[in-house]
Amino acid sequence: RGSKVDSVESIKTILDTPVLLESFRKAVLEHWCPEALLFAIEVEEYLKLSEHQQRLNKAKEMVSNFIEDGSVYQIN
Repeated sequence: RGSKVDSVESIKTILDTPVLLESFRKAVLEHWCPEALLFAIEVEEYLKLSEHQQRLNKAKEMVSNFIEDGSVYQIN
């Protein structure tokens, strides 16, 4: 069994490789769980931000879209 670090690196590889990301996106959409993929993409975008205010704005957007009860893409 792989470690948590291996799993994170595998996900990062998928998100950073366009052809893998597209295949993963199709699989996610077929199984009706796009919120997990969309959240992962948003986290990657957040991590690339360097300015405090940009990160704060992105975090608020992510909470609104994925975490608050009744949000559009609420993750479980």
